[in-house]
Amino acid sequence: MRKRETNGAGGRKPLADPKGAERRIRAWLLRTCPEEKPLIGDFRKDVTFAEVNRRMHGGENFYDICDCGESVQREIVFRELARLYGTKYGYWYDLWLNHG
Repeated sequence: MRKRETNGAGGRKPLADPKGAERRIRAWLLRTCPEEKPLIGDFRKDVTFAEVNRRMHGGENFYDICDCGESVQREIVFRELARLYGTKYGYWYDLWLNHG
């Protein structure tokens, strides 16, 4: 069994950022899922996929990083993180649920 690498703060080491990770999530979300516009509220305008990767691996909670309170938006973002980083949705869900 492979030993899990940590960042020394109890979190996991962030994954290497792929092309497209510097996109701003809020703008991407509005383009991809315009039906979410009425619910997007205070979702931070400047947060990127790379930042979520880094901060979630550091133990921070997705909702705090993005100022997001909608589970549907979290699910949409986790699906895109999985696609971008070549992981499964469950990787991000587990990171959020058990380490954030």
